[in-house]
Amino acid sequence: MAPPSFGARPAPCERSSAELSCPLFFLVHAQCIQNLIRPLHVFSSFSNIEFRDRQTDAAGYVQGATNSSTRTIRVRSGADGSTSSKCTGANGDLKGPVDNNRRRIWSAQDEKPSRHGDCLRICTYNCRTIASKADQTILNETSKRLRFDVIALQETKTKETAIKKTNDGHLFVLGAKVDGKNVGGVGFLVHRRIEHLIDSIEVLSPRLAILRLRIDKRTTVSIINCYAPTSTATDGEKDAFYKELEQVTKNERSYYKYVVGDFNAVIHEESPAAARTGPHGIGVTNENGERLMDLLEACNLFHGNSFFVKNVGRRWTWESPNAATRSEIDHVLTNRKWSLLDVSVVEAFRTGSDHRLVRAKIRLRAKLRRRDHFRPPPIRLPRYDTSAMEVAAVQYAWQEAQDLTHDYDLLVNGLLHCATASAVSGRANSRSRIDGNARTLLQQRAAVYRNSSSSLLERATINKACRIAVRESIQRYKDTRLKEAAEARASLKRCRKDLNDSRSIIAVMRDAMGRPQTSRTKIEEIAVSYYTNLFRSTVSVSRIPTPTQEVAPRIEEWEVERAIRQMKPRKAPGPDRISADFLKSASHTIIKQLTKRFNKYLDAQRIPDQWKKSNTVLLFKKGERDQMKNYRPIALLSQPYKLFTKIILNRLERQLDEYQPVEQAGFRKGFCCMDHIHTITQLIERTREYKQPLLLCFIDYAKAFDSVEHNSVWNALHHAGVDPCYINLLEQCNTDTFTTTRMFQRELRVPIEKGVRQVTRYLLNYSPPH
Repeated sequence: MAPPSFGARPAPCERSSAELSCPLFFLVHAQCIQNLIRPLHVFSSFSNIEFRDRQTDAAGYVQGATNSSTRTIRVRSGADGSTSSKCTGANGDLKGPVDNNRRRIWSAQDEKPSRHGDCLRICTYNCRTIASKADQTILNETSKRLRFDVIALQETKTKETAIKKTNDGHLFVLGAKVDGKNVGGVGFLVHRRIEHLIDSIEVLSPRLAILRLRIDKRTTVSIINCYAPTSTATDGEKDAFYKELEQVTKNERSYYKYVVGDFNAVIHEESPAAARTGPHGIGVTNENGERLMDLLEACNLFHGNSFFVKNVGRRWTWESPNAATRSEIDHVLTNRKWSLLDVSVVEAFRTGSDHRLVRAKIRLRAKLRRRDHFRPPPIRLPRYDTSAMEVAAVQYAWQEAQDLTHDYDLLVNGLLHCATASAVSGRANSRSRIDGNARTLLQQRAAVYRNSSSSLLERATINKACRIAVRESIQRYKDTRLKEAAEARASLKRCRKDLNDSRSIIAVMRDAMGRPQTSRTKIEEIAVSYYTNLFRSTVSVSRIPTPTQEVAPRIEEWEVERAIRQMKPRKAPGPDRISADFLKSASHTIIKQLTKRFNKYLDAQRIPDQWKKSNTVLLFKKGERDQMKNYRPIALLSQPYKLFTKIILNRLERQLDEYQPVEQAGFRKGFCCMDHIHTITQLIERTREYKQPLLLCFIDYAKAFDSVEHNSVWNALHHAGVDPCYINLLEQCNTDTFTTTRMFQRELRVPIEKGVRQVTRYLLNYSPPH
């Protein structure tokens, strides 16, 4: 059944039996009783209801009540014979948006019961500033008690644009302020539940930003965040802002558009743009309000705040410094009026700003695919008890298979079982960055703002105390962690890295033509194209045939133990989730199982398919962040694979060193960068002493490790006299390999046709990059 049109009342035949049997509360105008013939269709189904307590109020309504007043339909006839009605609850508030005659606006959403728990919650908040770490921490901490999906932030006042993801999973978008002025800056705080729905983010200027959500393949939502010039700005600044905003709004192609922010505009309930605004508002329309109404007409938008009945205390959004003036200058505009379920001020959300947060509840026709937002506390790289690991390994029923890929899966299952049974460390340090004193002050500030009689001085004092307490609390937390790391002789560099509570997110990337792309799908396509071209073989190198090889000597347990001791601790695991710390704590039974598998791979001259996969992490180096070449790809390989290749390298290391000339010091045992620096320094000193000319040539290969052709390496090893069985085994380690990377939500796959991995990095000396 098609829903009624906007502003129309549903016909009697369309009302369900549940609605007809609901107890009602009626108000009928006494002076227009002769015109009740027209609205009789409203009451025809209720002829069996018995009324009581009939009385006429000051507005001319006749009141009749049944045994319950949980739902009310109020009907009144006009002077022209027309009738109007509205639906209210027990407290008299209108349910949903209403038109200028206070009539309920019916839409397709009314056919279903309202479920606000499944709606999209878009908020707007002028935070005044979140440039400091303390302000960002306060905002993040306060938002934990707020039900929201997106918060549009104004006046961030940050020096440069930054997009980062917190450890909680929320996404912070911080736009830069106006150059040379401590004004402006817009951004977003996106909840982790819908972070995966982000399609693109654009910070257009210090006053405009766009967040686009892709709900499904056909439904998109554009949220335009605005910070309009104040009333003291020049007419030229205002005209330029509204012209840009109008152009941006018209250019958006999303089905749902929501323009939110601090407009510094007041719209009265009796505004000229009656078709675009509702009947509710406070204050007198100012000049910015007139510009805002012109924007509503030009962009076919509706003013969401004025369509809902709210008390004055739930409507004003800004308070003057002397607390004498309160205005509604933060607004929610939309092109889909029927999608608004509610627009209201959240009084309890306080971070020290003179603005209050406005929240709009929105019902979309598409179902929101929210992600499970439960995130357990972070887990440290655990320590392992070798004795407990040995007990678990002895009791575990180890299985083998003929197929190497399936056999390796069985091995990984056993290793993960032993790792779980022998892990001795629990969760990471769960100490909060905000201590008890700072939390107490935040609670006191909430109490001060709840007290309507609190003075301006009290609010200013508690706001300053909260900022100082949070800033000192964060600093004490950092100092304590660094002190603990220093006393434990741990890595201070790693400790500082662990202290970071967020990581940067790529928001824009330039394609091959130099055009900036903000869509996440486009950014992923750019990354896949760039690294596919980088790892594609471009030079044809013929492979020297190798004679029939002899069987390589079997791997002994002492070789595995030696390679384990040479592994570096605290290294990230690969796709199989086996960590280096687990291997370094491996018990005798674990080493025995690894030795048996390694000999199987050595005899078969093949490796499992799992070892051909790696996970790549992109780390920013330097330069422009919108250039893919400025990111270093770090491949996370399987730790058992690295252990196996380390054993092969230990067997070849002496032969390779003897083959190299004495001048070659790179990638050789016993040499490091300090040796090179010392040699060059001595050379410079000697030439200066004897006044001899000196020429130094420094060559930096672009993507050196990623540009080596595989056949060049195998041919070089053949000339070095390496046993063909090892050459063929290394060739298997680099055949049909691929890497995956996850920039946002999807796993991207990139084939690798050239470049070196793990042990073959030491073979770079034999084959110059092409």
